[in-house]
Amino acid sequence: MTPLNYAIALVVTLLIELTIAYVLGFKTKRLLFTIALVNFVTHPVLWYVQWIGSSIFHVDFGYFIITVFEIVVVMIEASLLYYVTRTRYLAMLKLAFIMNVVSYGVGVYLIVYF
Repeated sequence: MTPLNYAIALVVTLLIELTIAYVLGFKTKRLLFTIALVNFVTHPVLWYVQWIGSSIFHVDFGYFIITVFEIVVVMIEASLLYYVTRTRYLAMLKLAFIMNVVSYGVGVYLIVYF
């Protein structure tokens, strides 16, 4: 994974997740900024864990393990969004779930087909 590849992945993730939030009616600048900020925390951590596992420990993370990591990310993102915005936790959990499912799916598609 080159730094350029990572930067592209982060930008694509941000574009997807911010667009989804906006389309679903979460349009306040504060919430959109918080979503971006939360992604700047969770995205590099998830990618770093994957990189450490594959590069240093030669662990092949299958889709099941990545999905487990994504579930953890959804929980963390929902909690951080709730903490900052004090919007209903269930609404933040649904939002985090939808954003991550779509961005994960697009990421898998791009990796497989491009």
